[in-house]
Amino acid sequence: MLSLIAAQPIEQPLCVCEIEEGFDLTQGTVSHHLRILREAGLVTVSKQGLWHYYAPAPKGLAPIKTLLAGLSA
Repeated sequence: MLSLIAAQPIEQPLCVCEIEEGFDLTQGTVSHHLRILREAGLVTVSKQGLWHYYAPAPKGLAPIKTLLAGLSA
């Protein structure tokens, strides 16, 4: 889920329904994982009407990008 969201530009967040389509999981399981990503500071969420939209959180992803860059060196 994180890689799917992180691949999106910040200005084009993904609707939770678009995230759910990519996984063979129940809505409750997807929501649980998205909550954990949000609490970890890796994604942000905004509500528009009935839908929640998820975008990457650049400050939260920066340490992960640094770690991964170090692995490829």
